[in-house]
Amino acid sequence: MADIQEVERLQFKMQRIRRHMDEDVDRLQADAAQLMDWKYYVRRHPLATMAAISAAGYFLIPTPSPPAENRVYLDPDTSREVAERVEKLHRDDEPLTNLQETRQQGLLLTVGAMAINALLKAGMNYASQQLRATWLQEFQSPPKPRTGSPS
Repeated sequence: MADIQEVERLQFKMQRIRRHMDEDVDRLQADAAQLMDWKYYVRRHPLATMAAISAAGYFLIPTPSPPAENRVYLDPDTSREVAERVEKLHRDDEPLTNLQETRQQGLLLTVGAMAINALLKAGMNYASQQLRATWLQEFQSPPKPRTGSPS
């Protein structure tokens, strides 16, 4: 008798496990699909995602290599003539900026542009909220009764 009850209890457990197995598999598939969706990570961790994208862009974009040095050997008269022509054509008092300074300036300009863009958006949002509030107040207030005689 105890063996029959034990068998029935095990069969009942097996049936319950089989019934819940479909639900578990569906839930696992939904979770796996969510973890494979990049939008989930952007919504859940926007700052970390932007930092990772920025770092990847920084490391993936190649830095410009300095131009290859080509040496040309000329006789002294020709080299003197070329040097005189180059001095006439190229008279810069400023030295050329190096690559690091150029990158820093570009980064500062980018950050400045982003800050200006954010301020402009905030200003536009504020202005639109004020206009919306004024508009709602004007059209939702009860009409004022007319007094006096019509002219």
